[in-house]
Amino acid sequence: MAKVSDIDKKRNRDFTEKCITDLFSTIVGVFPSTRSILKTKADLDHTKSIWFYGLFEAGIIDHHYELNFELFYRGEDSLYFLKQRFMPSCGQFIHLCLYGLEKDEPDDTTMQDDTV
Repeated sequence: MAKVSDIDKKRNRDFTEKCITDLFSTIVGVFPSTRSILKTKADLDHTKSIWFYGLFEAGIIDHHYELNFELFYRGEDSLYFLKQRFMPSCGQFIHLCLYGLEKDEPDDTTMQDDTV
């Protein structure tokens, strides 16, 4: 197995941090109330670092700081369909990454009235 150099890890980390920055741009667009929570650059930077660590602990970012794009973008794409007014927590986002949106509404077939 090839050893990942410190330069590669730095490059991976920088790219992953950019993806998380882009994610927060999406979050602010989808959940505008986020602006009232993350008022300063320091607030945003602190929150992004917590999310980075959470994604790392969940395995969405590996020990070489590479992002699992399939999982990450599953979570990001799911944001558009959340039925809530406020941004998800890091844990909720990790759940979206790992499992996507779970169905919480019945299928159209179960909505049919059999008594007619």
